[in-house]
Amino acid sequence: MNIRLLSVAETEFSDAAAYYEDIEQGLGDRFIDHITSSVGIIEQHPFVGHLIEDRVRKLSLRNFPYNIIYHASENEIVIVAIAHHKRKPHYWRDRLLKI
Repeated sequence: MNIRLLSVAETEFSDAAAYYEDIEQGLGDRFIDHITSSVGIIEQHPFVGHLIEDRVRKLSLRNFPYNIIYHASENEIVIVAIAHHKRKPHYWRDRLLKI
């Protein structure tokens, strides 16, 4: 199955990793590892996340206050957002139009 990150999700990902790296050396790398591992789980088990809308799921990270918001179709998984828990809920909804 193909996995694609929307460009805005890539920006959220890199910004969060840089933020954590500024806090503590190596913490950004741990964040990257957690995201990468979680995306691998999503790739293997597309329905692992909690269903929040039609075909849109949310997988929470264990050690960081972030959710991976993704749209799963038959042939592709699109990462819509790397969303901090304190962000406005569903701020990413307009991004679904870009899929």
